[in-house]
Amino acid sequence: MQKVALIGAGNRGSLYARLLSTLAPDLRVSAVAEPVAMRREAFASANAVSRDRQFNDWRTLLEHLPEGRRQAVIVATGDQDHVEPACAALARGHHVLLEKPMATDVAGIRAVEQAAAKAASTGGSLTVCHVLRYDPLFRGIRQALDDGRIGELVSVYHAENVSWYHMAHSFVRGRWQNSYRSSPMILAKSCHDLDLLCWFAGSAPMQVSGTAERSVFRVERAPEGAPERCTDGCPVAGHCRYEAVRTYHNGVPIKQALARSGGYTGAAAGFMLRYPNLARRLPVLSGYHPWREWPTSTITDTLSSAGIMEALETGPYGRCVYRSDNDQPDHLEATVRFESGVGAAFRMHGQSSEEGRRIRMDGSDGTLHARFGRINEFSVHRHGERRPQVTRFKTPGIGHSTADRAMIATWVRILRDERAPEPPSLATESHLLALAIHESTQTGQTVNIAGRWSAQS
Repeated sequence: MQKVALIGAGNRGSLYARLLSTLAPDLRVSAVAEPVAMRREAFASANAVSRDRQFNDWRTLLEHLPEGRRQAVIVATGDQDHVEPACAALARGHHVLLEKPMATDVAGIRAVEQAAAKAASTGGSLTVCHVLRYDPLFRGIRQALDDGRIGELVSVYHAENVSWYHMAHSFVRGRWQNSYRSSPMILAKSCHDLDLLCWFAGSAPMQVSGTAERSVFRVERAPEGAPERCTDGCPVAGHCRYEAVRTYHNGVPIKQALARSGGYTGAAAGFMLRYPNLARRLPVLSGYHPWREWPTSTITDTLSSAGIMEALETGPYGRCVYRSDNDQPDHLEATVRFESGVGAAFRMHGQSSEEGRRIRMDGSDGTLHARFGRINEFSVHRHGERRPQVTRFKTPGIGHSTADRAMIATWVRILRDERAPEPPSLATESHLLALAIHESTQTGQTVNIAGRWSAQS
């Protein structure tokens, strides 16, 4: 049995560990480094990690890995803490699965890239968690481009529509609310999408120009009389869609999203919304009150009613969305020119009624439209033909769970030497593109990326 070490037992790290144990029973996480004791102990208990393999520091964990034996290491720490453990694990020649972003600045990105290149010469590897590359929809789009179904690619429009509740949770109240303490939203949220743009364009980006604005979540837009916290008696609590108890304790926004997904899950979510008191008394549904899934699972390690309320009364997730110290934009637009001549327009905003992406690609022989979210499909309409050809894919409901699973399955094949890893430069391109777009939004200037990269590498 090959063993895996986990650095960072938070939401994403725990998810990857669960997927790994499901997809590859011969692989399991046998060591964990996590500074939060309650989180570390809970993960160790759930995954049968022995006491002597539990560490509060990643350095100690790496020191305890067997000398001269290549291991698999998952690095899923906070954005600002990716570089050191990733580079250290790569320097020992391990196979590293690194949560995105690789790093939050050019120096860190280059350091990880160089460490990965060196590790590759001795049999190690780096896989960056750009999970959307592994989703069947986007792989189908790439195959359609490779097959020439729209001819030579000329132009791309890519919209990342972030739902209003996701924006408020992650980028107004949450871990990524402040770009200086975490990373710019274009990097933290949109590096998935920029990775797709680079992948589809098939060449490096040359020049970018971008604008960004924080329009909605500002103190001057707070309702009259609204306190600092939702739990302090807000006069508009009864009809504010961002109200914290409604969002986290009762899980209303995510239940609404699930209700639209259809099937058994959608029906159950709809029932809980329509008949909340009855749902709490039914054994099959009572476990969902209070709500313990995402996003509530990210705000506290004590997922009882009292634990959730304490987090809302004392932590950042109970704050009024209009009175948080957030600086992330709630809408951003950028144009990108690639070396191949492809032009791209990228748009991200945080006021969508539901989460999803929309893509349009125009080529010399046709047009491709794609939707990713509650409906996953793409259509190809070749010039001169009467009707488009539509390809549909099974949807997971919400989120990118299908892509997560496919990425871990691919990593398992790399660990078993059944597949070669992607070169680290592929991940580097989209990260540096994100930083260039962020620079453009801050300075109001067009950024020539090639010059910036060579100057700061």
